[in-house]
Amino acid sequence: MKLSRAQSVAAAHNDPAAFEDAIRAWRTQGGKGTAWIAVESLYSMDGDTAPLAELMAVAERHDAMLIVDEAHATGVFGERGQGLATPGERVVTLHTCGKALGCEGALVAGPAIVRDYLVNRGRGFIFSTAPSPSWRAGCARPCASSPTSPNGGPHSTSGSRWRESVWRNRARWRTARLSCR
Repeated sequence: MKLSRAQSVAAAHNDPAAFEDAIRAWRTQGGKGTAWIAVESLYSMDGDTAPLAELMAVAERHDAMLIVDEAHATGVFGERGQGLATPGERVVTLHTCGKALGCEGALVAGPAIVRDYLVNRGRGFIFSTAPSPSWRAGCARPCASSPTSPNGGPHSTSGSRWRESVWRNRARWRTARLSCR
Protein backbone atom coordinates (compact mmCIF):
# COMPACT_ATOMS: atom_id res chain seq x y z
CA MET A 1 0.00 0.00 0.00
CA LYS A 2 2.95 2.29 0.60
CA LEU A 3 3.98 2.03 -3.06
CA SER A 4 0.56 3.30 -4.16
CA ARG A 5 1.08 6.57 -2.26
CA ALA A 6 -2.58 6.38 -1.30
CA GLN A 7 -3.62 7.38 2.19
CA SER A 8 -4.18 4.32 4.37
CA VAL A 9 -6.11 3.99 7.60
CA ALA A 10 -5.94 0.98 9.92
CA ALA A 11 -9.08 -0.67 11.26
CA ALA A 12 -9.51 -3.31 13.95
CA HIS A 13 -8.93 -6.88 12.74
CA ASN A 14 -12.03 -8.46 11.21
CA ASP A 15 -14.33 -5.74 12.59
CA PRO A 16 -16.76 -4.48 9.92
CA ALA A 17 -17.97 -1.66 12.21
CA ALA A 18 -14.37 -0.44 12.57
CA PHE A 19 -13.97 -0.38 8.79
CA GLU A 20 -17.24 1.53 8.47
CA ASP A 21 -16.16 4.04 11.13
CA ALA A 22 -12.78 4.49 9.41
CA ILE A 23 -14.44 5.20 6.05
CA ARG A 24 -16.87 7.66 7.63
CA ALA A 25 -14.04 9.45 9.46
CA TRP A 26 -11.96 9.59 6.29
CA ARG A 27 -14.87 11.08 4.33
CA THR A 28 -15.57 13.59 7.14
CA GLN A 29 -11.94 14.70 6.99
CA GLY A 30 -12.27 15.38 3.27
CA GLY A 31 -11.33 11.99 1.86
CA LYS A 32 -12.34 11.74 -1.79
CA GLY A 33 -12.43 8.96 -4.31
CA THR A 34 -12.99 5.28 -3.77
CA ALA A 35 -12.26 3.72 -0.40
CA TRP A 36 -10.63 0.28 -0.52
CA ILE A 37 -11.14 -2.31 2.20
CA ALA A 38 -8.18 -4.72 2.14
CA VAL A 39 -8.30 -8.03 4.02
CA GLU A 40 -7.15 -11.62 3.81
CA SER A 41 -9.94 -14.16 3.48
CA LEU A 42 -8.05 -16.66 5.65
CA TYR A 43 -5.33 -15.64 8.08
CA SER A 44 -2.64 -18.30 8.13
CA MET A 45 -1.43 -17.98 11.72
CA ASP A 46 -4.69 -18.65 13.57
CA GLY A 47 -6.89 -19.85 10.74
CA ASP A 48 -9.54 -17.20 11.31
CA THR A 49 -11.53 -15.93 8.37
CA ALA A 50 -12.65 -12.43 7.50
CA PRO A 51 -16.40 -11.63 7.71
CA LEU A 52 -16.55 -11.11 3.95
CA ALA A 53 -20.35 -10.74 3.65
CA GLU A 54 -20.39 -8.01 6.30
CA LEU A 55 -17.38 -6.26 4.75
CA MET A 56 -19.07 -6.43 1.35
CA ALA A 57 -22.14 -4.75 2.87
CA VAL A 58 -19.88 -1.96 4.21
CA ALA A 59 -18.34 -1.59 0.74
CA GLU A 60 -21.82 -1.37 -0.85
CA ARG A 61 -22.99 1.27 1.64
CA HIS A 62 -19.92 3.45 1.12
CA ASP A 63 -19.30 2.97 -2.62
CA ALA A 64 -16.03 1.23 -1.72
CA MET A 65 -14.07 -1.69 -3.14
CA LEU A 66 -13.23 -4.88 -1.25
CA ILE A 67 -9.84 -6.37 -2.06
CA VAL A 68 -9.37 -9.90 -0.72
CA ASP A 69 -6.08 -11.78 -0.50
CA GLU A 70 -7.05 -15.41 -1.10
CA ALA A 71 -3.48 -16.76 -0.80
CA HIS A 72 -4.34 -19.29 1.91
CA ALA A 73 -7.86 -20.11 0.70
CA THR A 74 -7.30 -20.79 -3.00
CA GLY A 75 -7.51 -24.53 -3.68
CA VAL A 76 -8.80 -25.33 -0.18
CA PHE A 77 -11.92 -23.25 0.54
CA GLY A 78 -15.01 -22.29 -1.37
CA GLU A 79 -16.84 -23.94 -4.19
CA ARG A 80 -14.30 -26.03 -6.12
CA GLY A 81 -11.52 -24.49 -4.02
CA GLN A 82 -11.85 -21.04 -5.57
CA GLY A 83 -11.49 -19.18 -2.27
CA LEU A 84 -13.92 -17.58 0.15
CA ALA A 85 -14.81 -14.31 -1.57
CA THR A 86 -17.91 -14.00 -3.71
CA PRO A 87 -17.11 -12.36 -7.06
CA GLY A 88 -18.79 -9.05 -7.78
CA GLU A 89 -18.35 -5.57 -9.23
CA ARG A 90 -16.91 -4.34 -5.93
CA VAL A 91 -14.61 -7.30 -5.25
CA VAL A 92 -11.00 -7.82 -6.33
CA THR A 93 -9.35 -11.09 -5.35
CA LEU A 94 -5.67 -12.01 -5.31
CA HIS A 95 -4.75 -15.69 -5.69
CA THR A 96 -1.36 -17.28 -5.35
CA CYS A 97 -0.63 -20.21 -7.61
CA GLY A 98 2.28 -21.44 -5.48
CA LYS A 99 0.39 -23.08 -2.65
CA ALA A 100 -2.51 -25.45 -3.38
CA LEU A 101 -2.33 -25.05 -7.18
CA GLY A 102 1.30 -26.19 -7.27
CA CYS A 103 2.53 -23.53 -9.74
CA GLU A 104 4.51 -20.34 -9.42
CA GLY A 105 3.05 -16.87 -9.77
CA ALA A 106 -0.26 -15.30 -8.88
CA LEU A 107 -3.34 -13.83 -10.47
CA VAL A 108 -5.84 -11.05 -9.88
CA ALA A 109 -9.58 -11.40 -10.51
CA GLY A 110 -12.01 -8.54 -10.51
CA PRO A 111 -14.12 -6.11 -12.50
CA ALA A 112 -13.04 -5.24 -16.04
CA ILE A 113 -12.05 -1.69 -15.08
CA VAL A 114 -9.54 -3.00 -12.51
CA ARG A 115 -8.14 -5.58 -14.94
CA ASP A 116 -7.78 -2.96 -17.67
CA TYR A 117 -6.02 -0.59 -15.29
CA LEU A 118 -3.54 -3.27 -14.23
CA VAL A 119 -2.83 -4.29 -17.83
CA ASN A 120 -2.23 -0.71 -18.91
CA ARG A 121 -0.61 0.84 -15.84
CA GLY A 122 0.85 -1.97 -13.70
CA ARG A 123 4.63 -1.75 -14.11
CA GLY A 124 5.15 -5.29 -12.85
CA PHE A 125 2.77 -6.54 -15.50
CA ILE A 126 3.93 -4.31 -18.35
CA PHE A 127 7.62 -5.19 -17.93
CA SER A 128 7.12 -8.91 -17.31
CA THR A 129 7.42 -11.76 -19.72
CA ALA A 130 4.06 -13.29 -20.51
CA PRO A 131 3.30 -16.53 -18.70
CA SER A 132 4.18 -19.61 -20.68
CA PRO A 133 1.43 -21.84 -22.07
CA SER A 134 2.51 -24.60 -19.67
CA TRP A 135 2.13 -22.24 -16.69
CA ARG A 136 -1.35 -21.26 -17.84
CA ALA A 137 -2.33 -24.89 -18.28
CA GLY A 138 -0.89 -25.81 -14.90
CA CYS A 139 -2.88 -23.11 -13.13
CA ALA A 140 -6.04 -23.42 -15.18
CA ARG A 141 -6.39 -27.19 -15.04
CA PRO A 142 -7.22 -27.47 -11.34
CA CYS A 143 -9.75 -24.63 -11.67
CA ALA A 144 -11.43 -26.22 -14.67
CA SER A 145 -11.40 -29.84 -13.49
CA SER A 146 -14.70 -31.60 -13.41
CA PRO A 147 -15.86 -32.64 -9.94
CA THR A 148 -15.61 -36.24 -11.16
CA SER A 149 -12.27 -35.92 -12.93
CA PRO A 150 -10.27 -39.16 -12.70
CA ASN A 151 -7.08 -37.06 -12.64
CA GLY A 152 -7.66 -35.86 -9.09
CA GLY A 153 -6.52 -32.38 -8.19
CA PRO A 154 -7.94 -30.06 -5.59
CA HIS A 155 -11.21 -29.54 -7.49
CA SER A 156 -12.09 -33.13 -8.32
CA THR A 157 -13.96 -35.66 -6.22
CA SER A 158 -10.63 -36.80 -4.82
CA GLY A 159 -9.87 -33.10 -4.31
CA SER A 160 -12.95 -32.89 -2.08
CA ARG A 161 -11.58 -35.82 -0.08
CA TRP A 162 -8.23 -34.03 0.06
CA ARG A 163 -9.87 -30.86 1.44
CA GLU A 164 -11.75 -32.95 4.02
CA SER A 165 -8.42 -34.47 5.04
CA VAL A 166 -6.95 -30.97 5.40
CA TRP A 167 -9.82 -30.04 7.72
CA ARG A 168 -9.39 -33.19 9.84
CA ASN A 169 -5.66 -32.52 10.15
CA ARG A 170 -6.32 -28.88 11.05
CA ALA A 171 -8.73 -29.91 13.80
CA ARG A 172 -6.18 -32.37 15.21
CA TRP A 173 -3.42 -29.76 15.10
CA ARG A 174 -5.60 -27.10 16.71
CA THR A 175 -6.65 -29.47 19.50
CA ALA A 176 -3.03 -30.41 20.15
CA ARG A 177 -1.94 -26.78 20.09
CA LEU A 178 -4.67 -25.67 22.49
CA SER A 179 -3.83 -28.48 24.91
CA CYS A 180 -0.25 -27.11 25.11
CA ARG A 181 -1.36 -23.72 26.41
